[in-house]
Amino acid sequence: MLGFKDNAERLGAPGVSEGCTTNLNQDLTINALVCQHDIEAIYSAYGLRGELPSDFWNQKILTGLQLDPTSATLHANETVTVTAIALVYDRSGAVAGGGGGGNLAPPTVDPSLNGVSLTWSSDAVNVASISATSGNPVTIRGLSSPAGGSTIVRAGVSGGLPANVQQGAIFGNMGTEVAVTVVGTGTPPPGSGPFKATGITGVPVPITAAGTYPIWASVESPPAGTLAMAFNISYSNGVIAPIFTGWSASPYQLVVPAGSYNLQIEAIPAVGGQTGVGFVANIPVCTGGGGGGELVAPRREITPDAKEGC
Repeated sequence: MLGFKDNAERLGAPGVSEGCTTNLNQDLTINALVCQHDIEAIYSAYGLRGELPSDFWNQKILTGLQLDPTSATLHANETVTVTAIALVYDRSGAVAGGGGGGNLAPPTVDPSLNGVSLTWSSDAVNVASISATSGNPVTIRGLSSPAGGSTIVRAGVSGGLPANVQQGAIFGNMGTEVAVTVVGTGTPPPGSGPFKATGITGVPVPITAAGTYPIWASVESPPAGTLAMAFNISYSNGVIAPIFTGWSASPYQLVVPAGSYNLQIEAIPAVGGQTGVGFVANIPVCTGGGGGGELVAPRREITPDAKEGC
């Protein structure tokens, strides 16, 4: 193996690595187990063994985090809080009991996160957002889209590990995953009734005057009970951050600043514990005569009184 036939049995650390495949037994038979420090042989083959830290054989290797939960299914604007509750060390110390042919030590879990810095990221930021890119815990929010989607939220460690701990390469590059599925706005939640929002009321299309408009939605076939409405609202020019209003039985007071941009408004009806199917409207705003933006407004032929949707 890599030219170590004559001295491979002397490469490891007594009681730690005798059972590793690259650390041959005295009779030159090959151990069946692969230990976390088998890469030591590669260092030796290239003359780099002396550059390893003195405690290389006894360092723990961090291979992951325990997260709670590890998966979530969300509807638009539903949230879930994900918490890192422990560090996971796999095969730390190589061989349990020492000696050739020993069993690999099982993974160990350390609930102490004192001083450990965590980072978070989402593979598809248009599907789910995270409340922060660092810290613990974080909140994941499902974003609104007709089709929905899925993403992987990853938790990693950026620093604060004890001095005697190495971070596994795969974990360091990829982190530990939380699988998130976001249900599309065109799909009613389980148990939802057949009722649905069919249009936005209370606001002209296009909007040509800045101000505050009380908006509601027309609803088809609502069940008996008090009808409430929630709105997802986004402004294409970012003049106001995206808004989720929460459910209310009263019209929402929509603030429309002056300018030329587009509003996307999703109305989601609810009666009691049932949520209906939402309706999405794209409304151009052009209070200065210049026309709305182009992110969501359809193109129209430019005429003296109709410019980019207005």
